[in-house]
Amino acid sequence: MNEYADLKLFPTLYSVISALRICPISLISPTGTNIKASYLTDEQRMSHANFQLLWIEAGEGYYRVNDRNLWADPGSLFLLTPDDVLDPSGLAGTQYWQIVFEVDLSTTATWTQAEVDPNQSEERLLVSLLRLQSIESRCFQVSPDAHASWLARLQQLKFELSHAPIGFTTVAQLLLILLLRDAAKLAKPQLNQCSIQSHQLLANVFCFIQENYQKGISLCDVAKAVGRSPTYLTDLMRRETGQTVLSWIIEYRLSEARRLLLSTNESVEQIAKLIGYPDTGYFIRQFRKHSGVPPKTWKQNQLRTAMPLLQQTG
Repeated sequence: MNEYADLKLFPTLYSVISALRICPISLISPTGTNIKASYLTDEQRMSHANFQLLWIEAGEGYYRVNDRNLWADPGSLFLLTPDDVLDPSGLAGTQYWQIVFEVDLSTTATWTQAEVDPNQSEERLLVSLLRLQSIESRCFQVSPDAHASWLARLQQLKFELSHAPIGFTTVAQLLLILLLRDAAKLAKPQLNQCSIQSHQLLANVFCFIQENYQKGISLCDVAKAVGRSPTYLTDLMRRETGQTVLSWIIEYRLSEARRLLLSTNESVEQIAKLIGYPDTGYFIRQFRKHSGVPPKTWKQNQLRTAMPLLQQTG
């Protein structure tokens, strides 16, 4: 247990796991082993987004992200978002570790509130790290002195995901949080540029959406509730989260729609009204746009997927 002795110094890591719901789903090691260990349900995965953490253990090469060739040498660390377009072919001469992990986007309000709580510094660091927009701000260098620590945690994560001992999900999450925490410390110069005032304002925005999404709220309603102009709020949200206020309203509504589809027998028309869409046709079009299929088809697909699992457990 010496490996986790430093957890005594970071008690909020346990609350981070609960608040942020970060789950490792696959890992590629320098030997080329690709371990897939997703343990989320299909319902949970609908509100999650994939991020990646890539660390160069040895060798040199290039990593192409979007339209940029990024130099990679021992210790290079890259945090990649769901929007990044990746080409790892330039890393053929390196030994690298790649972790794909999922983050629950439905906990955004919790993340933002955590950022302004000085007693939750771990959450504040990780939330800010995951929000960094430019690829330049998401490239770091792990010092040679820290290589052994990174390697030990990655090897332990590989063991947990490949052997799945009792309690491996919690240990795997914990190891990933520790790696992300260390990445956040490397990113502190960029993270310190974010204002606490902006974080508090974002918290107010998400709280208002959460409490009023069933109503026909608009950007103007949200802006009025938090005391800012629609233009100012639009710019802030796009800069800090990469999405607009309207996008967040839609995302929260559809997340609630998916929950109601699977947990109740309410009709599509009833669910549409419950989440703030008096026009059922418009709700169905929004759902299809974001999920690929209409609500009824989505529910049928989810139940069909879950049936073999229920039969096995039965």
